[in-house]
Amino acid sequence: MRSGFTLREAGIIRKRNTISILFTNTLETCVSVIAYWLIGYAIARGFPLNTDLMASSNFDPYKEDHYLSLFFSCSVAVTSSSIVTGSLAERAKLNIQLVYSLLMSTVICPVVMAWVWADGWLA
Repeated sequence: MRSGFTLREAGIIRKRNTISILFTNTLETCVSVIAYWLIGYAIARGFPLNTDLMASSNFDPYKEDHYLSLFFSCSVAVTSSSIVTGSLAERAKLNIQLVYSLLMSTVICPVVMAWVWADGWLA
């Protein structure tokens, strides 16, 4: 879905900024995936913070397949950050967009996922 949002953003901006927005979205995706893998997934799996699910662990002591869950929830986090970055196209600098993507994929989206999917108060 991120590629679809990237193409949409490339279609609504001026032609001279197309390469810039493609680079920005690629970089945002890389930053979001790494940040979610490092911090966000442990937050999304519930509170209190489960440090066994941080990036340093390898999920071996768990019976369920956390790699599939990590892939799916990472896709949701990256897609949710890409929805808003479309409004930032041609309006914000690269460092602001990267900070937003980092914040969205490590704090905002994982907290909402914990509330909804990890037996939180919205489950």
